[in-house]
Amino acid sequence: MRVQSFQQLALVVAVLCFLPVAAIAAPTASVSTNTTTIKMDKAWVKQIRNVQMHGVEVFYPDFMPSRFKLKNMKFGGYDKAHPDYSLIFEAKGKHSVTIESAYEGIGDGPDGYKKLKGKSKVFGRFGVNVFKPHTEGNDTNYYYYLSDWLESKKKVKPDAKRFYNLYGTGVKDNEVIAILESLAPLKK
Repeated sequence: MRVQSFQQLALVVAVLCFLPVAAIAAPTASVSTNTTTIKMDKAWVKQIRNVQMHGVEVFYPDFMPSRFKLKNMKFGGYDKAHPDYSLIFEAKGKHSVTIESAYEGIGDGPDGYKKLKGKSKVFGRFGVNVFKPHTEGNDTNYYYYLSDWLESKKKVKPDAKRFYNLYGTGVKDNEVIAILESLAPLKK
């Protein structure tokens, strides 16, 4: 009996050693936009619900190039009553795309060497500055994208008012526009 139990335990340990870390990672939960369901860490979903409880819309891209995966979320902000968030998508080669919200402290950044234009159902017309490597506003080896601060056209209480932007590297001009145009609020 002991030998059989030991063999079963050894088999379980062996199987667990070969599973990818993600397969035994934290429990997941789902959030969704009107068109997409996203599985993510339960702790992130709990934080998203907390941000939404304060009247803040959490926007998630319905389009993201497949080489980018959601790797981290950061929550913070001005104070507990005014939470902000960052969604950080990463790809190989130190490339990342971040979508963030801000309650205050926004300002105009430098102008890139060119400005892309797009139009979103949620935000209206917007622009994205493109910076060449190692130029003002970009200390990386890659083309860097920084969107204008965007404001949802939806009316919200003054305390829930937020601004949103995107910044990152490793994407193409058309992909940045598509990501921003696809931003959709997560359902509560």
